[in-house]
Amino acid sequence: MRCPECGAPYEPGQGVCATCGESLSAARRHTVGPIIAIAGGVLAVIGIAVAVVGPLGTPVSRLAKTTGHAPVPTATVETSPAAGFATAEDALKAKLPEYGRDWIYTVSEESGARVRFWIGPPASEFVAEVTVSKGADGSWGVTAERRLDVSNDSSPGSSQTEMSSAEEAAAIVTGYLKAVMQDRQDDARAFTVEPFAGADASNGGFKNFAIDGSTEQSDGSFWVKTTQTWTRGTEKRQYWLVPTEAGYRIAAAKAW
Repeated sequence: MRCPECGAPYEPGQGVCATCGESLSAARRHTVGPIIAIAGGVLAVIGIAVAVVGPLGTPVSRLAKTTGHAPVPTATVETSPAAGFATAEDALKAKLPEYGRDWIYTVSEESGARVRFWIGPPASEFVAEVTVSKGADGSWGVTAERRLDVSNDSSPGSSQTEMSSAEEAAAIVTGYLKAVMQDRQDDARAFTVEPFAGADASNGGFKNFAIDGSTEQSDGSFWVKTTQTWTRGTEKRQYWLVPTEAGYRIAAAKAW
């Protein structure tokens, strides 16, 4: 430190300048004042920094680390799908394109937890059977597939129940009515031949049906009676099925 009067150096605690005799107590007061002011300024800056950081909740040193985007996953994350399908028909429809996009189907056998479908190309005989079963979780899935063997020579380990002519005729009507109910007009027409060769239009109005019985005629044809529930009311219709090279097909329909 130096004397404010003559500039001569002096030691801390020295009361009078040894060169000019000036009192050094005033010099110490002038020096301490700026130091206190600087210290106060530093504390004020720190206080401002704390005030800013406090509300944000994030120290300034961490901002660069916390304001970036989250890392993008390197692989697609998928959720587990449902174990099966809501209905037996949904399960079959998912399987059907593996055979052919235009293939048609009909129910050959149905129980509480199992449905067997016969499938085949349109305007042809059914060539395969697909079994759909209901699982413990209530969903449906395909559990068995096999080729239909008209010679009744089933493959080892498979079981085959031969349908009677009346059951086949009823199955054709069932397939036709289900196609009509779902507005699958092309599939419905595949179950018919001239002079019928058409399909009713549902447009959401066909709600349900029941097969009421089959009656064989002397020429080998069948009349299959049904009760149908439409939004317009209940209707009783019967269908005339005639034998063809592709199996029984609907040739006429009328009320009963």
